[in-house]
Amino acid sequence: MFNDTAMVPSAVQRQRAQLTVEQVITLPIRELLDAAGAERYEIDGFENEPKFIGQVSERKDGRVFLVLPSGRDKTERDCATRGMIAAILGLDTTDWPGGMQFTTTVKDGVDVL
Repeated sequence: MFNDTAMVPSAVQRQRAQLTVEQVITLPIRELLDAAGAERYEIDGFENEPKFIGQVSERKDGRVFLVLPSGRDKTERDCATRGMIAAILGLDTTDWPGGMQFTTTVKDGVDVL
């Protein structure tokens, strides 16, 4: 039986904890996703939600999943990906490019909105 209540940080989580703001901004996107232990997916259905840039979630095992609306341009996808990774790392995203804002809805299993 799988028990994920008392997990030791994985190698990916330890590596991700060492990422800096500069690295999040400058690493090639594929390298950033790998370093963050993240997988990125695009989904349909948000054509009428221009302010929705995506969602990021981290499983207890350390895997990170980014979901972005399909059909957005490369620059927007890039900025959103980098911003969501910075947000999940707890890095400051206050002055993020493009006026993007990142909101935490659940932290440590508790709804914070």
